[in-house]
This record gives sequence, C-alpha cells and structure tokens, in this order.
Amino acid sequence: MSTSYESHHQLCEELSQSLAALERALETPLVSGELVAWLQEVQEDISQLGPELHQRVEREHAQLLSQIMQQDLELASHVEHLHNEGQAILQQFALLRRGIDELAAIAASIEPQENRLRNFLQDLIQAGIEFIVRLHKQEVAIDTWYREAFLRIRGVGD
Repeated sequence: MSTSYESHHQLCEELSQSLAALERALETPLVSGELVAWLQEVQEDISQLGPELHQRVEREHAQLLSQIMQQDLELASHVEHLHNEGQAILQQFALLRRGIDELAAIAASIEPQENRLRNFLQDLIQAGIEFIVRLHKQEVAIDTWYREAFLRIRGVGD
C-alpha cells in the first residue's frame, strides 16, 4: 500500500483528536449561566476542526478514492457513494457550524432565560454527535474499501 495510505492514518489521528475535543464539549453538561462559555468552547473546537475536515475530505479522501479506482474499477459504485457521502458530511458540518454561530450571536441576551432554548440546544448537540458518528463511519468505510481494493484476492470465485 502506498505512502498516502500511511499519511491517511496519521491525519486520521489529528482529525480524531479534534473530533474528540468537539465531542467532549458537546457532551459536557450545560450548567445554568454558562451558555456563553460553553458556546465559545464549542465554537473554538469547530473552528479548529473546519480546516482539518476540509483537508481530509477534499484532499486526502479524494486521493484515496482515486487510488481505489485505479486499483479496482469494480469498486466504482462504492467510490461514488463515498465521494457523495463526503460532500454530504461537509454540508452537515456547515449547517452545524452555522447553528452554533447563530446561537452564539444571541446567547448573551438569552442566557438568563436559557431554559427556553433547551430543546434547540438538545437538537444542536444531537446534530453534532450525529455528525461525529457519520464522519467516523466514513473514515471506516474508506479504510475498508481501500483495503479491499489492494488486498482482495482475485480468483475464479471472486
């Protein structure tokens, strides 16, 4: 397997650290009166994750998907699905980021009555967790199909 596959795992570690920080922030219980501080932490984590995510999907995944296609054209439908899923993940991230930013813009004025936002906050937190899970699944899927392309034993029954 090529060196881009090894760098895939190194970048995966960096991305995993950023995702773990965001997940920790999202799962931290929101203490009354701490909405602004909580949102600032989530915004910082999302800001750090953004460039890493775009690098990952637009460059690293694109390279790996191209290598899969070069190695095994029979996996074209999987590659297309993985590419489309990557674009959907970027869109989901943009929506999550926008939701956090919109809430942060009004948080200071709402903080004394933050209970009114409980459902919205829960939905936003759930969307963040779903994003993280979706990205993890994408990483596993790309790894699986990459390995399949390069390690599959081709024989009469294959």
